[in-house]
Amino acid sequence: MFRNCISRGALASAFLFCGLANADESAESERASGPIMLTANKWLDNADSSFTTAVTINGASLGEFESTREMDVTKYIKPGKNTVSFVVTPKGRGKDNRIEFKIGAVQTSPRSKKRTMRPVLMCFRDDHDWSADDEGALTHPFGPNPKTPDKKNATVSYSFEYAGCAADVRNIKEGDYVLKVHPYFHWNPSVVATVGVNGRSLGSFHGGERELVVTDMLKGGDNEIRVVTEPVSGQLYDIDTTFDLVGPVSYDIEKKEFRGPKITSFKAMQGWKRNKNSHLLEVEGKVGNEKHERTVAFKLESAPK
Repeated sequence: MFRNCISRGALASAFLFCGLANADESAESERASGPIMLTANKWLDNADSSFTTAVTINGASLGEFESTREMDVTKYIKPGKNTVSFVVTPKGRGKDNRIEFKIGAVQTSPRSKKRTMRPVLMCFRDDHDWSADDEGALTHPFGPNPKTPDKKNATVSYSFEYAGCAADVRNIKEGDYVLKVHPYFHWNPSVVATVGVNGRSLGSFHGGERELVVTDMLKGGDNEIRVVTEPVSGQLYDIDTTFDLVGPVSYDIEKKEFRGPKITSFKAMQGWKRNKNSHLLEVEGKVGNEKHERTVAFKLESAPK
């Protein structure tokens, strides 16, 4: 993947997205960050895909996907609010061959020249929530099913905030504070969580493991994490995401990772429940609310160094 797909213009455009207000950190982010890519990976390359999936970003069509391929989508992702939609149409009977989509910034190692996606901003699997009956006919709870026999496809839409990728691409060092993000599965989260630390946005989270360095966002005394969650439309199966703030971290030679004491933890789906009749997610005790906002407060004895 990622062969012959980065133009100088795309690279320059991506740099505009990835940085913090601090000039030194912005320069570090620009050196480390590459273009925003959409990758589509078919599960079985030697067989036809089970679905045709049309993708749009902020209303711009990226076409239909039935095979493994990739696109530079830097120009479609803007700072602030974005919407990504997947319209999934079954091609026949059975759901044996899915496509997994990822959107994220592509990084190139200066030494090995190996290219990886870091951070992964979004993950989506097009076979999610689809079921096959004994005859192989495919149904979806918010698409074609006995209640809605005229429907031909299912649409899953994600609304999210993009706040750059500087916190993701910073190298973790001894003494840092890190927000570790662990989805239950790496795809199709049930709610999109937008997270801010002491008034500074980290953007939204949509599947995929992430580790964000937030040392410079913290202070001695009272701190807070603001969490705003929105349900994903067109999805039934529930997949949660866990956030752990740890620090100060030190490198564990045996585990080969930075580890530290847990300061606070929260889950994206806290405060949401699924209506038994409509099967839609609702804020507990506040039927009709499309967002759930809460604050996670914690204290630090002193400012991080």
